[in-house]
Amino acid sequence: GTFLVLGAICLHTFPPGIAITSPEWMKPSLNGKKQKAADAGNKCLPPEETELVAQRIEDHEENATCVKSGQTLNLDPSKEASVVLTASNEEKCRAPSQATDRDNLRTFVTVRFWVDSLSFSVMYLALSLFLTLAVDMAKDKGVSTMDAVFIFHAFSAGDVIFRGVSGVLLDSKFLSSDGVMLLGFILQGVGIEILAFTASFPLLIVGSLVFGSGNGLRMPIAGVVLIGDFGLKALPIVFGGFALVCGLNVWIRAPLIGYFRDQRGTYDGVLHVLGACSFACVAVWAVRICLKRWRTTRLPATSTK
Repeated sequence: GTFLVLGAICLHTFPPGIAITSPEWMKPSLNGKKQKAADAGNKCLPPEETELVAQRIEDHEENATCVKSGQTLNLDPSKEASVVLTASNEEKCRAPSQATDRDNLRTFVTVRFWVDSLSFSVMYLALSLFLTLAVDMAKDKGVSTMDAVFIFHAFSAGDVIFRGVSGVLLDSKFLSSDGVMLLGFILQGVGIEILAFTASFPLLIVGSLVFGSGNGLRMPIAGVVLIGDFGLKALPIVFGGFALVCGLNVWIRAPLIGYFRDQRGTYDGVLHVLGACSFACVAVWAVRICLKRWRTTRLPATSTK
């Protein structure tokens, strides 16, 4: 049932996509337009005049074809030079596009791309593992199944509220996108470690709320971070590679869960791994913010010299 709903949603995107940008094979040809216009104009004519008009149109097309073939066979040197010049101009126009493609591909080997991609990959990995393990983890800590469901309510409340807070912080320029990322990873790391170390139901609720708040801060700003690092023009290509890297965490979930559940008998090890990754991202984004501030303070000093 879930896949049917997902397939229906995907199919519903085709009509708006076609309305926005139609493919070439759907666009009416120029000859078809001319034929329709001719048919519309000929409706008012008698049959004899209609045949005469059609014959004149055919003669005109044949003459145009002959003229074009004669021009291609009898090119004088000046026209040949203009043709060569046109070809060279087309090659020059292609060169910037090829250079742009190379520049876009180079972004995939930059440090900024991998910092952004791996950071959001850690966020998505933590989110998916939490949603998978929350109830079992709470039951292992002595919480009933009915009460364990409220962990999701706490997480959802923090996530939804702080998605709006994230936009307010960015629009008011109280924090930059890097600052929001740093704060989000701090909240994520703290919330995960609370879940790992505590066994009481109230603290599990608090940990879920803190974790959800950190998730809500960063979830809406993936595009903002990528645009700030690579610009709006390169966003489609960069976002494709970004999504690929984020999707690779699928290969980590099952081995991670299986190892700690089968070998250790508890999910606390999974939470500690996520907490360590979160605090590693805190260190990376703190260094990034410091480097940006150092560069901004260094530029005025060099300009005054």
